[in-house]
Amino acid sequence: MNITTADRPIDSIRNITFQGIGGSVVQLNYPNLYEVPVYKTVGNMLVLKNETEILTAIKVYLQNKVTEYNNALTTQMNNKTTYYQTHPDAFNFLAQIDPTATPNRNYNLLPSDFLIQQLVTNLDTLANNYGNKYVYGDTIPTTADGKLALIAKLLYYQNSSRPERKLTTTVSSDIAEIQNSFNINKKISDTANIYLQSKHNEGAFVSPTYNQTGYEVAYINSDGFDLIDNTQAPAFIDQLNAIKTQKTEQANIANKILQQVGKDEDATAMDTECGVDTNGSALLFDISKGTSPWMDAMKCWADNIFKIKISVNFKNAQ
Repeated sequence: MNITTADRPIDSIRNITFQGIGGSVVQLNYPNLYEVPVYKTVGNMLVLKNETEILTAIKVYLQNKVTEYNNALTTQMNNKTTYYQTHPDAFNFLAQIDPTATPNRNYNLLPSDFLIQQLVTNLDTLANNYGNKYVYGDTIPTTADGKLALIAKLLYYQNSSRPERKLTTTVSSDIAEIQNSFNINKKISDTANIYLQSKHNEGAFVSPTYNQTGYEVAYINSDGFDLIDNTQAPAFIDQLNAIKTQKTEQANIANKILQQVGKDEDATAMDTECGVDTNGSALLFDISKGTSPWMDAMKCWADNIFKIKISVNFKNAQ
């Protein structure tokens, strides 16, 4: 039987096979948690279930998978009498050495919660190897449902950017709808709710980069179709722009040698001699020449200051 299809990215389903009673091949496909139905149908829409509903869906999915296994095993069990009658003496002889070598024996089917308990056991193993806090976060569960809730949270978080989408009937239209229904704002909201709360660590699966001490966060996101509302800016934006303008003006005059209004001819000549431009500034460092025009101008300016003649008139002194 060819179980491959043209639409599956991985066309070989992971499974275990063995020879059944009478020589037939038995195939048991492994459970795949990504097959758990995390959406519910509402009209012509698929709406994301909440975490509690997803937890229930996980348990139902695993129980149905056990039923699938037991149905295949029951079919084999029903063949035991017919197959035993083909060589009863041989089977009886083999049974003296190994009771499982004969089909004429009792079989035990899997309990309905077999896979649920296996999943819980796997989570316990992870917790034992890496620590409860690493796996579960700040809230350590003590019940099976509490531990399975971690898987439900993970499936919810992975699909939270698509809280609802249209119901489709083909693979191509379903892929297109998944792309079109992506809601970046919902994803940001859920992420912020997890990460920007104290004592809200959800464990390495749901919040792998959670930081107990806080964050410095900055992000820009766009899907290419964002619009800017042309409305009057809030007052605090105007204040920020005014501060920015003031800081820019201060930066522009930071390397000026001397601020004067209405310089006389001697001061203008001094600027020219010292290499100061008409705005009263000079380069801090000239990379091409390896010099500092600003430092040279300061030295020149200081030298000229001390050359200024000072006269004192005591004519009117008493």
